[in-house]
Amino acid sequence: MNVFFTEVSKSPKFSWPKNIEDTRISIELSSHKQHEIRPQDFGSAAAMRFVLDCFSVACHERGSVARLLSTQAPRRQTLAILDGGISSPEHGGTGESVYSAAAALGIDMVVLDSPEHWVNSPKYSHWRKATVPLECPLEPDSEFASRIADAVRSYEGQIDGIVTFRDHYKLPVAEVAVKFSLPTYPPSAYEIATDKFKTSVSEGHHAYAASNAEEACRIVQEHNMVFPLIIKPTNGFLSKGVFRVENLSQLEAGVKGINTERHGSEFVIEKYCEGPEVDANLVLCDGEVVFFEVSDDFPKSADVNGHGNVKSFIELANVLPSKLPENELAILRDSLRQSLLRMGFRDGFYHLEARVENSSMEYVTKDGILDITGRSVPAKAAPTAWLIEVNPRPPGIQASDAIKHTYGIDYFGVALLFALEDKRRVKQLSHPFAQGPQYWCEMVFIPVENGGVYESGDVCAELFERCPDLAACVSGSFCFLRKGDRVTDPSTGVNSWVAYFNVFSRESREHLLRVADTIRQEVTFSIV
Repeated sequence: MNVFFTEVSKSPKFSWPKNIEDTRISIELSSHKQHEIRPQDFGSAAAMRFVLDCFSVACHERGSVARLLSTQAPRRQTLAILDGGISSPEHGGTGESVYSAAAALGIDMVVLDSPEHWVNSPKYSHWRKATVPLECPLEPDSEFASRIADAVRSYEGQIDGIVTFRDHYKLPVAEVAVKFSLPTYPPSAYEIATDKFKTSVSEGHHAYAASNAEEACRIVQEHNMVFPLIIKPTNGFLSKGVFRVENLSQLEAGVKGINTERHGSEFVIEKYCEGPEVDANLVLCDGEVVFFEVSDDFPKSADVNGHGNVKSFIELANVLPSKLPENELAILRDSLRQSLLRMGFRDGFYHLEARVENSSMEYVTKDGILDITGRSVPAKAAPTAWLIEVNPRPPGIQASDAIKHTYGIDYFGVALLFALEDKRRVKQLSHPFAQGPQYWCEMVFIPVENGGVYESGDVCAELFERCPDLAACVSGSFCFLRKGDRVTDPSTGVNSWVAYFNVFSRESREHLLRVADTIRQEVTFSIV
C-alpha cells in the first residue's frame, strides 16, 4: 500500500523543534498495536518534517491535533512494578495497557511478583526486563514493606522508580520509595486515600467505623443517624460489600453481606448522598489540575432511583462526557483538588468517585431511555461535591480504554511517568484532542444477577455476529466468563460482570443511549 501526502496548509501556531532527528511519530494502528516512525525511515529529516506537517493538517481536519511529545529522546529508565497485574489480557486484565505504554515511553519494567504469575510466562517475556520473586498477598501484613524493600535491594541493576496499581499496596510501596529515595508522595497521604473511613473523616463527613452489626446499631442510635445510610468496607473494592440501608434490620443484614475474608471486618457508616454520581479522573501537577474529565455514573440498582434485579452498587453504565452543567463540573474539579491537597498529594493521577449534592440535575426516564436532566423541583441549597472514594491510580480497563479513545489520553502512560517524576512528559501526554471528546461514549456493563454455572459462550462475539450494525458502534468489549465457569451469587457480597461494551456515537448523546440500550436488550446468556 502506498500513502501519498500533499501539503495543504499549516497552522501558524505550529513550530518545529531544532533537532528534528530526535523526533518520533507513534501511530496507534489499533488499541493493541503501535508503530513508531523515525526520520531515517523517510531518508532525511526534511522528509520527516514534511510528513509531520501532513499529519498535522489531517489530524486538525479530523478534530484532533498532532502532538509532538518530545524533541529529545528521553533517557531510558527502569521501573519496578509491584504486582504484575491481577488478570492476564486473555481474562480482561489491564496488563497490555500497562506494558505497552511502558514500551512506548522507553520504560523497562522489573516485575516484583510470584514466579508463577501470568506475566512471567514466555508469552510475555517482551513486556518485562526482569522478575524479582515476591509473593503478593491479598491482605498485606505489617512486614510486607520490608519484603518489598528486600526484593528491590536484591535486583542487581538500577531502579529509577517503583509503582503499583493495587490500592492496598500503595502505602507499603510509598514507604519503600521513601527508604530508597525514589519518587513518591507522602505515605500519610496514601494512608488516608486508601482507607475509606479516613477519607470520610478527612472530608468532614459524619462517618463512623464499626466491626460488627451490634456495634453498628449502637453507633446509629447513639449518634441519632438518619436513614438512609451507606455501609461499606474500609478496604473494599469494586463496590463489593456496599449497601444502602433504610433501617436497623437492613443494617444488620448488610453487615452480614460483607465478605470479611476479602475486605476485613471494619466498615464505614455514613449518610447516603442522593445526588447524581460521577467518576472523575484528575491529573495533578505541582498542585494544579492539568487535566480533568467527568463521566455520569448512572444509578446503580441499589440507588433510590435505581433499576435492576439485584440491589448492589456495581457499575451498570457510565456516559462521557458528563451532562452536568459547567458550574457543577467546576465545583467538582475545585473541591476534589482541595481534597487531594488536604490529604497531602500535590502530583499524580487520581480516579475519584463522587456525587453532587443538591445538584440541579436528576435522572428521569423519557421515551424508555434513562438520562440525567434538569430537576423538576429546584434544590433547596447550593450544589456541593460529596467525595465517595479516592483511587490513586487509573480506572479499570473499561474506563481507561473508553477515555483513551474518547479524549486521546493514555492514563496508564501518565501514571507510569508520575512514578518516575517525569512531569514534563506527563503534561505533554495530558492534552486531549484539540476539539475535545471526539464522540459520546457509554460503558455498558452486563452484571451477574444470580450464581450458578455459566452455560453460554462469548456474548460479545455472539452479539457482533448476529448484529453487525451494533458492532460498528463498539470501540471495545470483553466477555469475562467462559462456558462452565462457576459464578458466585451477588447475595454473598461478591459482585461481578458477565461482559462490558464501550459504545460510541458521533451523532448525539440520545443516539448513544438508544444504541447502548439496544445492546443491553440483545445480550443473552444463561447461568443455572
